[in-house]
Amino acid sequence: MEGKINKYGALEILRVSRYEVQQCPNKEDIGDCGGWCPQFGEPKKLRGFSNGLTLEGIPCSPVSPPENSRTITICQGRVLEFDNFTDERE
Repeated sequence: MEGKINKYGALEILRVSRYEVQQCPNKEDIGDCGGWCPQFGEPKKLRGFSNGLTLEGIPCSPVSPPENSRTITICQGRVLEFDNFTDERE
């Protein structure tokens, strides 16, 4: 999934061929989902698999996530994972 925080602080997710501002899923009167919400976390870099084992315990090569990958925790503890993420805030 690709996403960004635009220069105004709103979360946008790439849908088909364009970015769309995401609306607050809890309160329609608030408007956009973004950095002004106290439940909106800061983007964090995704971590790779470092133990060299699959879930079944089979040895495998450690995997590094893409450089621009990030996670963001939003309302009610939901975590969004982005393979490609940009933060346009200044």
